[in-house]
Amino acid sequence: MRKCQAILLVFCCFITAAVKESQQGRVFTHEEVYASKSKISLETFSHHFGTVKRGEKLTYRFNFTNVGKGPLLIQGVHASCGCTVANFDPNQVYETLAKGSIEIVLDTTDFVGSIDKSVTVMTSEVNNNAHSLHVKALIEEEFTVTP
Repeated sequence: MRKCQAILLVFCCFITAAVKESQQGRVFTHEEVYASKSKISLETFSHHFGTVKRGEKLTYRFNFTNVGKGPLLIQGVHASCGCTVANFDPNQVYETLAKGSIEIVLDTTDFVGSIDKSVTVMTSEVNNNAHSLHVKALIEEEFTVTP
């Protein structure tokens, strides 16, 4: 009898673990994602790198949390110019309270002075699905020649 109970207990534990694992890697349907009440909460919308030398590649990670009541998908990230590149996982679905990030790389090679570059983040939110992020810097010449 005890042997049957032990086998049953092990079997139940196995099933519970399998169900839990399948929910973590769950695939959401199109309707679940786009009919959800997902909401992105960004820690900040802007970052200033300060004074930097011309030619530097600057990197900043914008962190966010899905504070809504449904799955969130980052549909795309669009930079205002070719000097700015966004890195993110376009296939990642963020469940409620899941955290993520969007990495922005700014190439300062073609600039001198104050710059402010924008990046638009498109999400699966029903309302207000476009979010504007800004990266700023004051770029100094590598050297100055005076006659």
